[in-house]
Amino acid sequence: MKKNLGFTLIELLFVILITCLLSFMAAGMWSSLQLRMEARSVIAMLANSLYLARNTAISTQIPVTVCGSRNATVCDGQWQSGVLVFSDVSGNDSPSATKNILGFYPTASPTSVIEWRGFGSKTHVRFDRMGRTSASNGGFIYCPGNKDIHYARQVIINRGGRVRFSADRDGDGMHEDSSGNTLRCPG
Repeated sequence: MKKNLGFTLIELLFVILITCLLSFMAAGMWSSLQLRMEARSVIAMLANSLYLARNTAISTQIPVTVCGSRNATVCDGQWQSGVLVFSDVSGNDSPSATKNILGFYPTASPTSVIEWRGFGSKTHVRFDRMGRTSASNGGFIYCPGNKDIHYARQVIINRGGRVRFSADRDGDGMHEDSSGNTLRCPG
């Protein structure tokens, strides 16, 4: 007698069920990984543009401004579109010529929210010749498009122009600001 080597209907349904469950779990982990990587990317881009601005201001002895811009030519406060860094020779918070532009860094996700919160200025960060900011302490708040505070991050700038990052100090999975309060998404 020849033995049948196929699967039964019950075995086949069980394999399909397990495959579906594993796929759903992998999709959830993939989404979380994407959100974490996007947050890291945007925070690194913001920090690097601030480092560039501060170092250039100190080395050239010319004030440098960092602002949100959607088109790399004017400061319009659209941080979620991109970050414009330029030598502010004229002191009017806008690049007077394309030769003054040090860099434009578009953000990876136009649906995310990036907001500058600082004393004295709501549209830009200016570093003077000594590398200090024109305002007192401030920071950038980043939130992904879905407003999940588990992925909210902050870049904090002190009066001396030094940059640091928010952290999850209490282990609850959400970053806190410099006062110890859980970050909130703007808007």
